Amino acid sequence: PGARSSVDRALPSGGRGRRFESCRACLCGRARPPGAPTDYLARMEQTAPGEVGTEAARAFVNEAYRSRSEDEDIDHPFAVARLLQNEGQPPVLVTAGLLHDVLEETDVGADELRQRFGPEVTRIVEALTQDPSIPGYEERKAALRRQILDAGSDAATVALADKAAKIGSLRSRPKGEQLEHYRATIDGIEQRYGRRPLSERARAELERLPPA
Repeated sequence: PGARSSVDRALPSGGRGRRFESCRACLCGRARPPGAPTDYLARMEQTAPGEVGTEAARAFVNEAYRSRSEDEDIDHPFAVARLLQNEGQPPVLVTAGLLHDVLEETDVGADELRQRFGPEVTRIVEALTQDPSIPGYEERKAALRRQILDAGSDAATVALADKAAKIGSLRSRPKGEQLEHYRATIDGIEQRYGRRPLSERARAELERLPPA
């Protein structure tokens, strides 16, 4: 076998197998349970997740999520970045998509992110990070939607990819308040910044959800 990439080296021995290969299978539309709704993952290009974003960002994400136990934790950021890359978005948005959950879900801080990936990527990731000090799901999510809209079109684009990826990966219909948050996010972005391919994709994924 050839030399290992820095992504491989960033993971502990044996750690790459289950999570990274799960990500590869997810992105290539394989290993989906029988009867699961058809989602955008199965319609993506048949390429490896290692081709998404920069090598530095891929290694950083794998390292940041090392302690997480669920496969979907590491699958999701790769799927978001793949959507943005397939849409022809610039590298800064692809990188932000790959990193969009690290402040919320890992021990990575904004200062570290800024030092490694610059102020613009960090600004977008911060815009997509909810404030855990706000009590109540609806209030917290409403504040997040306002935050995304106020951060500008780039943050809105990454948010749409996030929603399309999240909804497309669901195997059951989400709870009412969660579904309403998804719809409100898409509606708000379209009202502020106009309809775009990623908002149409997110809406299409909503329509594919199984009935209540």
